[in-house]
Amino acid sequence: MQEVARAVPTPGLRCYGLGPIEGRIGLSLFRLGRAGGEGVNSGRVTAYDVAGLAGVSQSTVSRVLNGKTSVRPDIRVRVEEAARKLGYIANATASNLRRNTTRTIALVVLYDDQEGIGSLNPFYTTLQGHISVAANAEGYAVLTSWMSEKMGDVGLVMRGLADGYIVIGSGRDKVCWDRFRALADDGVPVVGWGIASQRLSAISAANVEAAAGAVEHLVDVGCRAIACLSPRPGDQRQFADRVEGYRSVMTRRGMEETVRYCDVPTDRLEQGVNLMREVLDEGRQLDGIFATCDLMAIGALRALHERGVSVPGQLALCGFDGIYATRLTNPSITTVEQDMPAIARRLVSNFIGVSSGEAIDTSPVPGKLVIRDSTRR
Repeated sequence: MQEVARAVPTPGLRCYGLGPIEGRIGLSLFRLGRAGGEGVNSGRVTAYDVAGLAGVSQSTVSRVLNGKTSVRPDIRVRVEEAARKLGYIANATASNLRRNTTRTIALVVLYDDQEGIGSLNPFYTTLQGHISVAANAEGYAVLTSWMSEKMGDVGLVMRGLADGYIVIGSGRDKVCWDRFRALADDGVPVVGWGIASQRLSAISAANVEAAAGAVEHLVDVGCRAIACLSPRPGDQRQFADRVEGYRSVMTRRGMEETVRYCDVPTDRLEQGVNLMREVLDEGRQLDGIFATCDLMAIGALRALHERGVSVPGQLALCGFDGIYATRLTNPSITTVEQDMPAIARRLVSNFIGVSSGEAIDTSPVPGKLVIRDSTRR
């Protein structure tokens, strides 16, 4: 009876039940592959190779490399050392297939067809980056897609490319939001930013409180006739909340309200320019402006410069969002700065919670007032 060679736990090779000649051929082919040839294994190290070198089972290797705690410390050290020696890199694709997950989030940015991509508030493009950082910290990759009302569902989940959606962007795209609500109703993990819906797991800023704080600041610097410039809220709840914050201060202080909405479907900067011109044309004696988004504040500042109105000398100006451009204007604009890293972490955390059926946190994310030259008197 021919003697059967025992399999040698050599990296990259598994040869069981081979005779002495075949075993030696297998080892030689393996070594050629490791040297750069086309051996039977082509040099790819597997979890079985790590197990062989460490003297443990493949399942133990899997538990160690997936961070499980049910492994003795000395065995964990042996496995990690073997993996380092062999240069082993776990096959995330195979692991994800076994868990029925891609570890990928589809990040969808909604924009308005009438305004176009270029007019989207830069708040959202900055938030994209923070979401990617937060997702990577949790072991997720991010696929970003832009979507408008005229476009159909991007279908990344149905095509097996992502586990679910984080949706940000223009709340005016009601058709788009309705599509994602329907997906959520069908059990697809969907979380959103800034949209109020019982059918969609969403978070928002503490808009009422933050806006009230900004208007109180205008009062503190001596403003007594303060106007509020805002897009028509419609489906964008954040603007209604910020106007509510403005009104709460005006009522409490016994001051007259002046709220101006823009219904023209232009970008926010142009809306700010046009609204400010209208208010100035009315001849109202104002000494303060609260704009419910920074782009409108920048537009208002442009109109004030055109008319020769000194900021902050004659009129103090405050915005909302904390976009980078408010640092670059002359004067720089006081604004409510939203905590984008915290927003991103919350969105990713809630996505993971929705995906696993765990509790999520939908409480408003607080911002902070950043005082700059437009209100320094």
